Amino acid sequence: YKAAMLDLDQQWKEQDQTVKQLPVESLSGKPSKVFTNYRFPNYLDNDQLLVQKSSLSQIRTIYRIQQGQEEKVFIPGVSLSEHYSTNGNKMVWSEIRFHPRWSNKNYSVIREYDFTTGKLRKVTSKSKLMAPAISFDGKHLCAVESIAEGKVSLVVMDATSGTVSQKVTMDQDEFISFPRWHEDNRTIVVPGRNTSGNFLRSYDIITKTWKELIPSMATTIDRVYPKGKHVFYSGSLTGIQNIYALDMSTSEIFQVTDSQFGAFDPAVSPDGSKIAYSEYTANGFKTVEMVLTDALWRQPIQSTSQGSNYYESLLDSETGNILDRIPNKEFQVQRYNYFTKGLLNIHSWYPYIEPATNPREYGVGFFSRNIMSSMSITGQVTYDTQENTWKTVGRLSYGPFFPILDIDVSTGQRESSILLEASDSLSLYVGQWNEHAFAAGVRVPLNITHGSYPSSLTFSSKYRHYIVDYQDPITDRDRDENFGSFDLDMRFSRGQSRALQNIYPRWAQTLQMNYRQTIGNSENQGEIFTITSSLFFPGLMQNHSFFVSGAYQTEEIVNAYRFEDNFIYSRGYDDLPFERIYRVSANYTLPIWYPDIALGSMAFFKRLRGNLFYDYSEGRLLGFDTELRSYGAELLVDFQLIRLAEIGAGVRIGRKIDTNEYFTEFVLTTIRF
Repeated sequence: YKAAMLDLDQQWKEQDQTVKQLPVESLSGKPSKVFTNYRFPNYLDNDQLLVQKSSLSQIRTIYRIQQGQEEKVFIPGVSLSEHYSTNGNKMVWSEIRFHPRWSNKNYSVIREYDFTTGKLRKVTSKSKLMAPAISFDGKHLCAVESIAEGKVSLVVMDATSGTVSQKVTMDQDEFISFPRWHEDNRTIVVPGRNTSGNFLRSYDIITKTWKELIPSMATTIDRVYPKGKHVFYSGSLTGIQNIYALDMSTSEIFQVTDSQFGAFDPAVSPDGSKIAYSEYTANGFKTVEMVLTDALWRQPIQSTSQGSNYYESLLDSETGNILDRIPNKEFQVQRYNYFTKGLLNIHSWYPYIEPATNPREYGVGFFSRNIMSSMSITGQVTYDTQENTWKTVGRLSYGPFFPILDIDVSTGQRESSILLEASDSLSLYVGQWNEHAFAAGVRVPLNITHGSYPSSLTFSSKYRHYIVDYQDPITDRDRDENFGSFDLDMRFSRGQSRALQNIYPRWAQTLQMNYRQTIGNSENQGEIFTITSSLFFPGLMQNHSFFVSGAYQTEEIVNAYRFEDNFIYSRGYDDLPFERIYRVSANYTLPIWYPDIALGSMAFFKRLRGNLFYDYSEGRLLGFDTELRSYGAELLVDFQLIRLAEIGAGVRIGRKIDTNEYFTEFVLTTIRF
């Protein structure tokens, strides 16, 4: 390895000596301390252009740049490709749309932004179109269609209605990407790849004919931009990615830029006098602009590969083409029973923390999914820090139907405060019992993602059968019995996509409602209703977050069966029995330090962050109100363990206002693989 790096280092130093500095102007503003990309410039007119800006602390956002000033335009939605196209008045791009129920069924639709009206609209629905481009007269769109059968087509459609006028399917071994319109509004220039290499072609929508511009070759052809008689593109003819220009009349190729680390994404101004492109630096891509007459315009360069030849010494140890030794065997097609075959396929274990914020249950489990991904089985052992009890749970989910069928079984101990009414007195004691439960129900998870906000909505309903056996000396033995309950649950989540350094989404909303009630006239009667919600807002700085959360719960307490209490109490306080309780919390989270320290392969310390909090709760029991208030701070470390697990842990220090007591707690907020 060291010898190879030493050899390459010498090659790169020699190559650096040949790089010619060209007179370019940076359009990316002042250098940032945070890794920031300015990519995909597109001219609106001779003095304005669009760029896509993103960084470790900012999701991709479209900006308008004019005279060195940046103006935010909008944030595009989730996409398979970062490509977009503009004709000066409108901009088009593709976004992912999901089937609300089937997670593996998605679409790629075309969206449009009108710079005159400032309005967004959807051009196509339930399509499989990517990398759209708009013609300069605004009448046509072209895009690449890729369907499940593996067929790739160039699609031409009406820009207003989205009606397809032409569809040209490529050969089986060919894939095309990022087409662009010529300013004649009839020619589409299309880069692509086949088994022989990368090629460049043009398609005439009037004559419906193809023309080969560059035959297949080993070096890259990417992000084309036709202008006049030239097609500008990003390629690797010299071993460094640079901008090249193909003269369509002579088929000559000229090198336009001479970048040290790579030039990408060319765009030419409407008057043809300037070229803008993305240039790579150690601190991210920056957008630069150059007068075309000052460009390199080096003589035609032959398409030869400049890659290393280290692989050649390995050829002697090979025994020929492995494909020649694979027998041409035909397999018999048989009906596959996805319910019985491959039913148990344990492939992962996972840590369990619930809920994600201010968790109370910790555990470990395994995960199994059958080959067709229609059935999953999980098993886990958890410890409830609020009840100080252990529980074992097994769950099976069967998903070929629109509602998912859920079955789960559990066994373990329970411990909760019980308020007992006897004669004319009430007594409060800690009840302890063994509990075995079986549940069956349906669940409908819906993906309602739109734009840059991944969103979900889930409804579920279950019948649960309990077998309880009380162990404490106070509870009446008549309560050792079997009984049932029904559970209704609704969960909603919506949050803006996060950049790598964002601790929480800058904008997000969550809502959860749960209702459980026992059935029949058993000795164990119980009812509980819980609703929780959180709202996330941007903080004072880019990676800061301010969020508020609230919760409300009503529960039968006197002589009642106590369901598991999922209410999140004010920090520092133990759970107490209340017939009604509500809570409001405010949090301000901010990063303190990004150490980027690695302890070999054992751990990588990513971030040190802090959180300031204030909690207010008020509970009512038998007509008496109790306030539970606390405030404090949390110091948390986000790190990776053995390059597999993402962990967030730290310490919480706070004060309970109502008892004037200080408390310190260990906090484990995240374990994620």
